[in-house]
Amino acid sequence: MKTKLLGNSDLHVSELCLGCLDFGTRLDRDASFKLLDTYYEAGGRFLDTANNYAFWAPNGVGGESEKMLGEWLRARGRRHDMTIATKVGAQPTHPGAGFEAAEGLAAHAIARAAEASLSRLGIDRIDLYYAHIQDDAVAQEETLSAFERLREDGKIRAIACSNHSLERIIAAKGISERNGWSSYCCLQQRYSYLQPMAGADFGPQKTIDSTLETYLQTSDMPLISYATLLGGAYETGVLPKAYDTVENRARLDRLRRAAQILGLTPSQAALAWARLSSGNVIPLLAASSAERLKQGIATLTVTAESLSSALGTD
Repeated sequence: MKTKLLGNSDLHVSELCLGCLDFGTRLDRDASFKLLDTYYEAGGRFLDTANNYAFWAPNGVGGESEKMLGEWLRARGRRHDMTIATKVGAQPTHPGAGFEAAEGLAAHAIARAAEASLSRLGIDRIDLYYAHIQDDAVAQEETLSAFERLREDGKIRAIACSNHSLERIIAAKGISERNGWSSYCCLQQRYSYLQPMAGADFGPQKTIDSTLETYLQTSDMPLISYATLLGGAYETGVLPKAYDTVENRARLDRLRRAAQILGLTPSQAALAWARLSSGNVIPLLAASSAERLKQGIATLTVTAESLSSALGTD
């Protein structure tokens, strides 16, 4: 698996990132370790988690994924091989609550959460630290200065944002430049071959529209894509309500035909499209089994030329 420089950071990361959301909740230790081992054996070195994964799962309270990654890093002795990304801002402040009670991005919340994440992961520095969801109640100067203090203290290496609007991203860049602080090096957002209806509501999650996509490309800000496979919709053909349009059904038909030409499953074709769509996208690859993970990794052999030819005019 190839690596690439992540935006304005000094991080070199794998071209597919392993999403670890279900580790420690829906996936037990054996299943989590199997996926991590499979990814590592394929050359993968980029792991993505968050301090709130996965509080909504049965028996989950948040932090389970970080703990599981910490166990695997210690058991396999892999810390110095891996780029570890985690997030702050979306963990509920009390048990049983949801995103309405998220910890947010105030300086005190960031400082507290970073220490807890470092402890659960069993590491002394987070490689990539995300502002997880947009917090309009806190000035971005406060958030970014808190990240900068962590960076100066050697507790984080680079920063990024997730589920942020273009307006907030541009404003954050200006604040960082004016103060000489480290700036967001990438964005993690919903992104898939099929586009949602205008105005679709995904709660705290945000999608990539054409304006934001253009900004990312012109500013050399990589996108870490999630929800890339729309929960299996490419396989079942049953589109989520927010994606169920005449245009998307036609696009899905084209993708399925392209998959047949290339000898891929529809999900593999959608994953390959995301990686190749602009040359600056790193798909977040989550899987429930080693076999499905291997299917995702196998898409790295798909070229932009072959996919474009199979899709035709799309």
